[in-house]
Amino acid sequence: MTKSARSLKKAARSTFARDAGDTLIEVLFAILVLAISSAAIFGAFSTSLEAAGIHKGQSTLQGVLSNYAETVVAQVEFGNPPKYLSCATPNSYKTSLDLTTFNQKLAQLNSTTKAPYIVELTEVDYWNGSTFSPSCAKGSTLPQLMVVTGVGPNGAKSNLTFSVQNLDYNGPTPVAPTISATPLASYGVGKFSLIPITFTGAPLPVLACTRVDRSVAVPTAPCQTSLDGSIAFDSGATSSNATGYLIISSKTPAGTYKFSISAANGFPTTAANPSVAVTVVVK
Repeated sequence: MTKSARSLKKAARSTFARDAGDTLIEVLFAILVLAISSAAIFGAFSTSLEAAGIHKGQSTLQGVLSNYAETVVAQVEFGNPPKYLSCATPNSYKTSLDLTTFNQKLAQLNSTTKAPYIVELTEVDYWNGSTFSPSCAKGSTLPQLMVVTGVGPNGAKSNLTFSVQNLDYNGPTPVAPTISATPLASYGVGKFSLIPITFTGAPLPVLACTRVDRSVAVPTAPCQTSLDGSIAFDSGATSSNATGYLIISSKTPAGTYKFSISAANGFPTTAANPSVAVTVVVK
C-alpha cells in the first residue's frame, strides 16, 4: 500500500470516529448531572419563594397591628367621649371599643389571602408610679400598657406593645427627680448626727438607701445595719424643697461606711432615677 493510500485510509478512520457520537454511558451521565443541577436550582428557587412569602406575611401583619393600635389609641385618648377605662382588662376594651371599621378592612385583606390574619388584644398592664405591672390600684387614672398579638399566613406571628393614657387626668406634670448630699469629713463616735439628703421632683421622689461596702452584696439591705438608722424625712416637704436625713446614731462604731441613695418618682425613663454616693467616716 502506497503512502498516499495509507493516508487516505487513516483520514477515513478519523472521520468515522468523529461521526460515531457519544456513548450511552456519556449520555446517561450528562442526564444525571442535569437532573442534579435542576433539583438544586429549583430547590433554591422554591426556598426563595417561601422566604419571600414569609417576609410578606410578617410585613403585612406588622401593618395590621399598627392599624389596630392607632384605632385603639384614637378612641381611648381622643374619643368623644374618650374610652379610657380605669383598671381595664383586654375583654373590657374589646366590648367598649368600636372596631367596626378596622374589622371591615381586615375582612377585605383576608378575602385575598390563603390564610386569615387574626388580631387580638391580649394584655393590659398598669403604671404604678415606677413601672408597668399586672396589678392596678382601684380608680387609677395612670397610663396603661397594651399588647396586641397577631398571626397570619405562612407562619407569620408577631405582637406590638403600645401605651395609652387618660388625657382628662389633671394630675401634676411629672418632673424628673434630682438628689444630692454633702456629708462632713468625719463624725465623732458616740454622737448623734444627721446627714442632709436634698431631693426634688414631681411627684415627690421616694428615696432608697443601699449599703455598698459589704463583702457580701445585699442590694436590698436597708441603711440601718450598723448605723442603727435609715432615711428620715422632714415634715411639709414639697417637690421643690425636700430633705431627708441619713442617721448616724450614738451607737455607730468607728469605721468607714459607704451608701448609695437613689431617688425615684415614676418618671417614665430609667435614666431619670439618679443616685448619690455617700461615704460616712466615723472616728
